[in-house]
Amino acid sequence: MERFPKVIMEIQETQAPTIGHSRRIRYLMAISTILIFSLFAYLSIRSKSIPSFKGRTVDEWFWGNEGHPGRARTNQEAEIAFNAMGTNCMPYLIEKARGTETRLNRWYCKLHPNLPDALRKWIRPAIPATYTQMLAVTYFCDLERHDPRIIDPFTSQLVEIAPTITNNNTRSAVFSLVEKSLGRSQDKIQSINFFLSFSDDSNFRLWLKAMTEEDPKNRARG
Repeated sequence: MERFPKVIMEIQETQAPTIGHSRRIRYLMAISTILIFSLFAYLSIRSKSIPSFKGRTVDEWFWGNEGHPGRARTNQEAEIAFNAMGTNCMPYLIEKARGTETRLNRWYCKLHPNLPDALRKWIRPAIPATYTQMLAVTYFCDLERHDPRIIDPFTSQLVEIAPTITNNNTRSAVFSLVEKSLGRSQDKIQSINFFLSFSDDSNFRLWLKAMTEEDPKNRARG
């Protein structure tokens, strides 16, 4: 009779690791299931929140079918889509205009041309941040031509972005958009703060000088 308790103890000891292992598997499966459902829920919510036009998101219009935002066909199609979306596409373009150059992107731009052609077809193109900023501002200008007041709700954000843009032509385009918007605004304090924020900016002073020289009234006075 004394042998039975010992046998039972041995059986329990041999089953203990198996039971613990199966529990860990169940826990991992439960956690994996929760993570998968959470991911699907996040993607579903995100897809609904991203503006779209004709079944394509604003990001897909920006990059185009060829995967490069600088293609002529991509630009033409994106302009049509963004004008149809109106202010809904502005937050996305604002974020693109905010993008600043990073060491990683510089390294990628240098590496990309040396990669095999077969590999480059499957990865994103190497695009400097200044180029992406220029495209975003170009779309701003196109939207403003179709509807001058479309920029007005985003003037303060453009004011914040302007100092971060290193390309002079792109900066001048932003300055021009803000100037037009502030000209329509009744908020004089906002206008003053805008100009004061760039009082020490050499590029801004050059832009002001160019704008002054282009003014027919000033030329007539001279």
